[in-house]
Amino acid sequence: MATKKILILDEPSNNLDQKSKRELYDIIRELNVKQKIAVIMVTHDLDHDNLIGNKILSPGGDDYFFGTTEDYVRRVHHE
Repeated sequence: MATKKILILDEPSNNLDQKSKRELYDIIRELNVKQKIAVIMVTHDLDHDNLIGNKILSPGGDDYFFGTTEDYVRRVHHE
């Protein structure tokens, strides 16, 4: 079943300290997982601990990526 709610965020962690950033991502994760709200987020914050969701789109010129979050982390960290 498709979600009936969607949250679109553009660089939500800009200018936040690490503690506030963690709290923000915890809230977004809860909205996504527990309340079944779809999240589309544009960010340059690609710390793998902050990645939310099950798909990543990274349109980096010749280094284009679309796939699972796990595959993205493996690719970035060359695991």
